[in-house]
Amino acid sequence: LTDAAHAAVPGARVEIGSYAAHVPAGCTVTAADAAGPLPTSSRLTLKLAGQARQTPCSGWATVSVRVYGKVPVVTRAVRAGEALDGAVAFQEREIKSPVLAELVPGAQAARALSPGQIVDPLAVRIPGQSPGDAVKVRVVTGGLTIEQTGKVVTCGGGKSCAVLPSGKHVEGAFRDGRLVVMLP
Repeated sequence: LTDAAHAAVPGARVEIGSYAAHVPAGCTVTAADAAGPLPTSSRLTLKLAGQARQTPCSGWATVSVRVYGKVPVVTRAVRAGEALDGAVAFQEREIKSPVLAELVPGAQAARALSPGQIVDPLAVRIPGQSPGDAVKVRVVTGGLTIEQTGKVVTCGGGKSCAVLPSGKHVEGAFRDGRLVVMLP
């Protein structure tokens, strides 16, 4: 689960609460797999695998987890449109909703923010990354990297998205002025 949390927030820490496994009698669980990244504290289902008398077995488990990580927190009152540079510090907090793993230089507050507030993706506006703006899109899959120019589009939930010349919509994270899209 820690690896799944690190995929969402580098350096995240996971605390496991309740755990209830459902496997066949005699099955000794040897592996558990979360289906994707673990971005927030939540209750989730794990796929379990193991052995029962030299025969593979499988099952599932429900687990409640708390995810903690260094997230951007407002250190002073910030007005809408004001630059966040110098007004944010990374602090360890429980992550209960999607957060930014990093804050892009030049980011601005999309709305007024109060001291102590976690900076969520919807609270940030990045100049040059507004819908319709041209953006370099870097698609990474395995050892292959492809880069082309797309257009920023809205996609809700504080996500960063673009549409490629082919019409394909992609979601990723802005890094070094590019939208980086990681594919399996």
